[in-house]
Amino acid sequence: GTLHPAKSQHLAIRSLAKTSMKDTVKLIFVYENYDERYKAELQDLARALKVKVAFRQGVPDGELAQTYRESKLT
Repeated sequence: GTLHPAKSQHLAIRSLAKTSMKDTVKLIFVYENYDERYKAELQDLARALKVKVAFRQGVPDGELAQTYRESKLT
């Protein structure tokens, strides 16, 4: 996947910020390619809204499968 404004990943951060789960859930973005400016915007937004976010680039297939199995939402 790609971190890019056209994919509107910022909406996931904004949505999580509006839930009661924002203090207990971490949003994980897994990607291969990214727009540097947009990634910085996502990090700033998460910080401002107090949403826990992790960015994981280049995750191997086996690890990606495990990440999906451990996820509450995909």
